[in-house]
Amino acid sequence: MKRMNQQFTNDELVVRLWDKEKIRDLMARHCYYYANEWRRKELNDLWVQRYDNRKTASLGNNLGYYEGWENICSFYVGERESQRYARLKEYSDALEDVEYSNLNLGLGQMSTHTANTHLVELSDDGLTAQYLAMDSGQVTYGHPDGTADEYFISGTILADLIKEGDDWKIWHLKIQHDSTCSAKPSGRKATVRPPRPDSDAAKGESPPNAAPPSRPKPKYIGPDPVVEEFGTPTTPMEAYLPKFGWAFLPDQMPVPYEYFDSRKGFGPDGQQEYVVY
Repeated sequence: MKRMNQQFTNDELVVRLWDKEKIRDLMARHCYYYANEWRRKELNDLWVQRYDNRKTASLGNNLGYYEGWENICSFYVGERESQRYARLKEYSDALEDVEYSNLNLGLGQMSTHTANTHLVELSDDGLTAQYLAMDSGQVTYGHPDGTADEYFISGTILADLIKEGDDWKIWHLKIQHDSTCSAKPSGRKATVRPPRPDSDAAKGESPPNAAPPSRPKPKYIGPDPVVEEFGTPTTPMEAYLPKFGWAFLPDQMPVPYEYFDSRKGFGPDGQQEYVVY
C-alpha cells in the first residue's frame, strides 16, 4: 500500500498535527452550537461554504439523510425553529408575563452535548479527514405547569471534514443515537395506590417476611424523542440501528486512507458499506 512508504517532511508533519487540532476545535464548537440551538450560526461558521461542496453535503441520523444544502437548512434550522416557537406558544398561552417573541425562544429548554474519545484521521493528500467521537448528553423541555420532558442521550458523532483554503469545514455529519432514555415519566407524577384500610400497611405494620413494596412502573407519555429530534429525512432509511449499534463500529472507526472515497465516507453513499455481523 502506498501509505506504508509515505514520507512527510517535518514541515508537513507540523501542518498535519495543526490540522488535527483545528478539526478537534471545529467539532467541539459544533457541540456547543448544537446544545445552544445556534444552528443557523453553525451552518454559516462551521459547515462547507463552497457551492460544489454544499451540493454534496449531508446530515445523517438514525432515520436517514438530509442531502444537499437546501434540505439541510430546511430541517436543521427551519423545522427546528418551528418546534421552538410551538413550545414558546405553549408558555405564552398559559402565562401572561411570557411574550410570544423570538427573545423568549428556548424558554424552559436545556440541553448538553459533549464530544469525547475523539478519533481523527487525515487523508494522505491532506484535503479531507474523518472524525468519530462519543456523544453523552441530556435534553430537557419544560412545560408551563412545572413538569418537564427529560432525556439522557448517548451515541456517536461521525463526520467527513474537507479543507476549504486554510479552514476545515463540516461536509458530511452523522449523529447516531444509541439510546434516548426518559429521566422520569414525562409530564406526569407517578401515583401510588393507597393501601386497603384493613391491611397491615394501613395499620403501620409489616407482615412477616414481607417483600419490599413494589413501585409502579413509569409510563412514558409524550412524543418519541428520536422522531422529534430527527424529523423525516429526505432520504429515509435505517441508517443506524441502535440494537446492533456496536456492530457498526469496526466499519465506522476512521482508519488511514489516501484520498476521500464516498463509499467509505459518512454520507449516504457510505451506508452500503455497513454490515451487521
